[in-house]
Amino acid sequence: MSTAGAVDTVVAGAGPAGAAAALCLARRGVPVALVDPFEESGLQVGETLAPTTRELLAQLGLWERFLAAGHRPAHAIRSAWGSAEAIDQDFILNPFGSGWHVDRRAFDRMLVDAAVEAGARRVAGVIGRGTRRGDAW
Repeated sequence: MSTAGAVDTVVAGAGPAGAAAALCLARRGVPVALVDPFEESGLQVGETLAPTTRELLAQLGLWERFLAAGHRPAHAIRSAWGSAEAIDQDFILNPFGSGWHVDRRAFDRMLVDAAVEAGARRVAGVIGRGTRRGDAW
């Protein structure tokens, strides 16, 4: 990154955590670059988000945008972690409501778009190694 494009913070990776971090920093006026490989090709598996995701998206001011994207509610999940036995988790009594089946590509794009709209600069690439030069990386 050139001096002309200097930022205070670089977020490596534009997945949900990176995009949310860049969004929060940009909203606070921190000059931030969100480094994203921009890879949109190939298979990207959908996911199911926990009901508590609603609270996180509301805190980010993105709940209405999330709903408008048409993700489908998940009223329960069945998973097998570390064994062949599946465990069911029903969300009917969950205070946050249902979980959500999401189109992962659309979900990630929503978060990145929100970060960019807030002022984050999206930079194509990946970060392999940083080098410090004086007070800068």
